[in-house]
This record gives sequence, C-alpha cells and structure tokens, in this order.
Amino acid sequence: MVFNELASDAIDLVSSIPEGITVPELEKQLDIAAQQASDYTVDPKYYELGFTDRIKQFEGKRTYAYLDDNGYATAGYGHLLEPGKQYKNEEDPEFIRKWSGKRFSDEQIDIWFEEDLQKEYSKMRRLYDKGRAGKLISSSNPKTERKGEYDYDQLPWEVRGALLDVAFNAGGGFFNSFKSMAHDLRIGDL
Repeated sequence: MVFNELASDAIDLVSSIPEGITVPELEKQLDIAAQQASDYTVDPKYYELGFTDRIKQFEGKRTYAYLDDNGYATAGYGHLLEPGKQYKNEEDPEFIRKWSGKRFSDEQIDIWFEEDLQKEYSKMRRLYDKGRAGKLISSSNPKTERKGEYDYDQLPWEVRGALLDVAFNAGGGFFNSFKSMAHDLRIGDL
C-alpha cells in the first residue's frame, strides 16, 4: 500500500513538470536551487547503510579521462570534467589534446565524488521539497483516499537510498526522465 502511494506521488510529480521545459533548463534551475539549499547535507546514514558504496560500485572508478555515453569528458566515479562540452569520440583531436594521458589521484576522485554526491542530493531534495511545498506532489490520491504529504525524512531508508542512487546517476532532475515509468506505475505495470 505504501509503495502504491509513493508511486502515485511520484507520478503526480513527474506529470507536474511544465511541458516544454528542457532537461538543461530544468538542470539549470536545480543547480541554482542546490546552491541556495545549503541546509541539505547528505546524512551520514547513507554511508553507514552502504548506499554510497553501491553508487561507487555501479559507476566504477576511472583514474583517467574518458567519454561517457553522451560524449562528455568524465573521470572518477562519473564526474563530468567539462559539463556541457560534448566530444564526437575519444579520437576527437580536442579531446586528445586536452585529456589524453591525464591521470587523477584517488584523493581528487574522492573529492569529486563528495562534491557530486552533495550537489545531486541537494538538487533532488530541493525538487522533492519544492514539490511538497508547491503542491507538485499531489497528496490527495483518489485511489487510496490518502490525504497529507510525505516528509522526505519519513521515507524508508531503502526509498531514500534509491532516490539518491538515481539522482547521482541520472542527475538531480531525474524525475523529468521517467515519463514512461510514471505511466507504467499509473497503470499498475510493475
């Protein structure tokens, strides 16, 4: 029952994102919001429960520059070296000139991971909390007749861990990317 309520709220949030907003526009808005949201700090329990280790394991650690699936220069645990700059491929002369043979220390990679984790966590929390405050997450679900709002800190740790994982891997604006998932949840195709 709780999962269905969470799924319904997630569907409402996804469907409330303004039509026509592009992912870069949403990311820009979330970046600004994350900078303003200094009160969002990754809870140490995410580390204690192993959520951050799972993110690292999934991402894999690379001490050299490579291109991710979208053509962005990346290193460490998925850290973008030049956000917004795409290359054609790793044979691109500009990529070779700038990144070929460049290695990064474990210390630098750990710093990037912590910065990226905090940034994406803040964007995700800001989006979640803005959704609650702005009524983007509809708390009235006619299917469950549930009234009220979800307080993020009351969500089960497994749900929070999953949200952090998706936020880190897909970016804090990840809700905009899951329209088909929202549809599948709406029709009960789990």
